[in-house]
Order: sequence, then structure tokens, then C-alpha cells
Amino acid sequence: MASAIPQSRLVEIVREAQARTDVPAVGVALHVDGRTAFAGTHERPFRIASITKSFTATTISLAGLLDDHRRALLSHTAGYRPERAEPLPNECAGLWSYSNAGYREAASGFEGDYSEAVRELVLEPLGLRHTAFETPTDAVLGTLPGDVVADPSYPVERRPIGGLWSTVGDLVDYGLAHCEQWDDLHQPVADALGAQYALGWWVRDGVLEHEARLAATSRCCGSFPSAGSFSPC
Repeated sequence: MASAIPQSRLVEIVREAQARTDVPAVGVALHVDGRTAFAGTHERPFRIASITKSFTATTISLAGLLDDHRRALLSHTAGYRPERAEPLPNECAGLWSYSNAGYREAASGFEGDYSEAVRELVLEPLGLRHTAFETPTDAVLGTLPGDVVADPSYPVERRPIGGLWSTVGDLVDYGLAHCEQWDDLHQPVADALGAQYALGWWVRDGVLEHEARLAATSRCCGSFPSAGSFSPC
């Protein structure tokens, strides 16, 4: 799949965008035709927030825990409220509902620790050495108004919904792995917000992606074209 952004101009494009928007830190990678180009603060980990949901779904699948109920939880079709494992109001029954509570429940079935399962089943086999739940010493921390550094701590019980840190380089490797395997996780389950949602992934025009919005910090997004090109930012 061709890229609309020339790799040769990636550094220039990112530098100009950063100057225009006054964003303090940006990390970008673009993988096309077997080659990855980097720009910005690409070597440092960012909190990837809700992109973690794909890692959660992948870990559950590899652990052999992907039953019908967890499929509903991971596709946000279990009918839960956003932050509570409670049914939606009767008038909302049957609607697609993005639920962090559903992901926490889906990740509660491991015999051991969820975080260890992610490490053993996904991070280590894929060689993602810069992806972890603990805050790295060189992490890019978010900033609040007035240049106040945001608290990087994250509740352990919320890790399945958004607790990972990662670099764009590791996300390239993770995205390419998904281009080659785990097709079952990529099949759309529900129409939602002008696109479709699978298990931990949005599906838009043949592209796998998941955005991550971080309160009072930077924004991260990951898009994973199924044809083999990949761009996290």
C-alpha cells in the first residue's frame, strides 16, 4: 500500500507541523515496502493509552480465552456502560457502547497476572523491548496547562484499557505482526461511528487502527494498513 506521505520528507513534515502547532514532543514512524522512516522523538516511549486495547485482545486470544462473551466485551457489544459493568438503559439496549469496563472484565480471566500475560504472550515473542506497563525513565510525559508535568501513574486495575507505554518503533513491529496473523481479531463485529469495530481494532476501508486520546497530554494514534504498510504517530 502506497503512502500519501513521502518517507523522504517525513522529518521535514513533522518538524513543520510541530512548529505550527507548538506540540512539545512528537514521535512518528512510517513503514512502507519494507523500510521504516522515523521523525521526532521516536526513540522515547509515549503512553499509548487505548491502543493498549489491541494488546489486551491479542493476549486474550493467545491465552485461549476468547469465548463468545469475551468477543462481545472486546468488540464493545456487551451492552455495558462506559465505565461500569452494568447494562445500558432499556432505551439504549442493542446499541454499540465503547466500554472500558468491558475490557477490564475480559482481562480478569487469567490464572496469573494480566500484565505478565501480556509480557509473556505478546511483548517478549515480538521483541517489543520498549513496551511495558511500568513508567520508563525516559518516557515522554504529558503536560498540563502552565507547563505542569502530568502525573504518569496509572491504576493497575485499569491497565487492560490503556496502561502501556511504547515507542513508535515497537508499534511498527507490532502492527506488522498483525498484518501477517491473528485475522480473527480483525473481523468487524459491529458498525460504529462511521466505521466498524473488531476486537481491539477499528476497521476503516481495509485499514486497522486505534486512536488514543490522553487527557491533558499528547495524542497518539496507530494505524495499521492490512496490506503491509504501517504508520504510528
